[in-house]
Amino acid sequence: MDGGTRALLNSLRPMAVWEPPVLTVGYPVERDLHLDGRGLLLVPSYFCWRQPITLADDRLRPVLIHPVDRTTAPPDVSSASLTRLLGPARAALLYETAVRACASTSELAEATGLPLPDTRPAQRHRYGYAWDDSFEPDRSCGVTP
Repeated sequence: MDGGTRALLNSLRPMAVWEPPVLTVGYPVERDLHLDGRGLLLVPSYFCWRQPITLADDRLRPVLIHPVDRTTAPPDVSSASLTRLLGPARAALLYETAVRACASTSELAEATGLPLPDTRPAQRHRYGYAWDDSFEPDRSCGVTP
């Protein structure tokens, strides 16, 4: 990459602004992360949406996981080669994930024709697993399965 570290950090705009020696990042909570000479590992992630995240434990290596640009078109890869590499189900899911801005598990299952996984918790029994049909998911956070 031409331009070195400065160009790399400037490529993160508008989510992050580099004003040496401080990288200011839009983050859900007010927080200072001091590198103390440890460096910063930048991890682009397709599954990180809207804003970057970092590890909560300051004793661990500093990591900034940031969303990738989802506006670019997916590469023109033949579905046959992708299917040979990943298998038909994974290839279909990866393709649908790449062409959609945001999709739920239900939308991906519908688009690919794949069944939704059974998310009921399993109970271990002596001869295998049995499903607990009495389980009710906690919907207090606003997320439903």
